[in-house]
Amino acid sequence: MRKWLSSLGYTLAALAAMFLLLPMLMGILAENKCNQMVDLFNNTTPFNLKITDYQRGWFSAKAIAQISLNKSDTPNQLHQLTINANIIHGPLLIDWTRFQFIQAVINANINLNSTQNNLLKRAFDAGPIATTEIKFRLSGDTAFTLESPPLAYQDQESNFYWQGLKINTDLSPLYNQLQSKIEFSGIDIGNKNYNLHLGKMISTYQGSKTSSSLWIGERNLQLDSFATKNDNNRIISLGGLNLHSLITSDQKNSVNVAATLSVDNLNINGATYNQNKLDFEINKLDQSTLAKLQQQLISSKNIFPLQTNIGIDTALSILNNGSEINIKQLNTDTPWGKLLSIIKITFADQPNNN
Repeated sequence: MRKWLSSLGYTLAALAAMFLLLPMLMGILAENKCNQMVDLFNNTTPFNLKITDYQRGWFSAKAIAQISLNKSDTPNQLHQLTINANIIHGPLLIDWTRFQFIQAVINANINLNSTQNNLLKRAFDAGPIATTEIKFRLSGDTAFTLESPPLAYQDQESNFYWQGLKINTDLSPLYNQLQSKIEFSGIDIGNKNYNLHLGKMISTYQGSKTSSSLWIGERNLQLDSFATKNDNNRIISLGGLNLHSLITSDQKNSVNVAATLSVDNLNINGATYNQNKLDFEINKLDQSTLAKLQQQLISSKNIFPLQTNIGIDTALSILNNGSEINIKQLNTDTPWGKLLSIIKITFADQPNNN
């Protein structure tokens, strides 16, 4: 009887120790995951994210991060956002939406600083401009959700109406496969010289990263409406835009692109174009050059505006090795009649000067 009680006591003590030590281990893993997410964000977007403070406790942690909307060495306060995060990593967490155990969950608020709030005439305690939730599952997958509520600003000279944004993303354990959905409710910007309207937009993507770090896959985009007008009454508007694209890579290290773009109606300065459709393929693109170009765009020092040195030589290097542009269908109903075109272009091999 005593041996049985002793064994039971040791077992309970071991379980209690595991129960108490597991959150600490999960906390270390969660902090490592956060650092990996920061590296992924900085390597795949033109923005810069940095954790400025991380305080890990037994069952939870708190972190503060700064995100810069440019990669300048001297960031502007207007281009910086503050992220306040609460990380929970114990003692036992379950994702009930999929009934999976998770290592940690992050709930974070993205806030404007005082300079930005003053510019938009918002109260200092007006609340975050976006909230995020990140789940690190035991399977290694990462689920990311971001929601941005409507935001409005108006004065005597200009107006700004942000209708809201929602992003859902799932990442594989090695961050080399991604599935995402973006729902954008719209935005309106105007002043005495210029007006811009962008309607509801939905975008989905499912793809993977190649060995050369190029993202390929399938993308769908739907845009309800777009319109712009300047002080000279030059007007461009469109409705019913749909884009489907598929980017693949073959065994010869070439990239192939197939895309279909359709626009129900397009108006340019009073001229209306209906039933617009473009169906095209671009084959045998050089994968390594595309990957370098992608990284060049991401590493750009300033995205206001995006400054890059992409010229004719870069374009020719991408279209090297017998690349093909095949416009399978281009048609539109113009005010002067129907336009229908089929074009195929093959680029000869470019000489290597090295």
